[in-house]
Amino acid sequence: MEKKMERIRKFSVVVHTLMKVAFVVFIVYGVFQIFSFAWLWFGNITNSTVSEVTGGVPIFVFRGTTIIFPFVGGTRSQIVEGIIETVLTIVALSFGMGVFSILKEIGSPFQDEVVDSIKKLAVALLLLGFATGFAGFLASGIAWVLYMIFDYGCALQREKEVNS
Repeated sequence: MEKKMERIRKFSVVVHTLMKVAFVVFIVYGVFQIFSFAWLWFGNITNSTVSEVTGGVPIFVFRGTTIIFPFVGGTRSQIVEGIIETVLTIVALSFGMGVFSILKEIGSPFQDEVVDSIKKLAVALLLLGFATGFAGFLASGIAWVLYMIFDYGCALQREKEVNS
């Protein structure tokens, strides 16, 4: 049994690390989205002007230096939708990292802390589903079923401990 828990810990470390990388990537992407939104909103630039001049890539001139900034959206409303999706993705990733953080510390998946984290992840994925569509709802459904399975496993483990 200890060997299986050690495997859970090791795999949780790997997944937690990958989720941290994705978390950072989405934060950077979100910053680009916010800058793009601010640039379109406050820069008094239309989308057609951006496309005509730069092919969709805004160019900033700062003290004589041209900085090419990755343009991450289309219209203002599309950028706002993208920002909302990115924020919800960051929230879901943070809850996912919470699940694997607990698993890498405890090693046993049938703990109340793990079950609570999976439930929070399922709710975050449900909110993401409203923004992204079918894939988010599907991921939320899978996470919710996993929550119910792990909750049942916790109940069985508590019952076993009481009867022992």
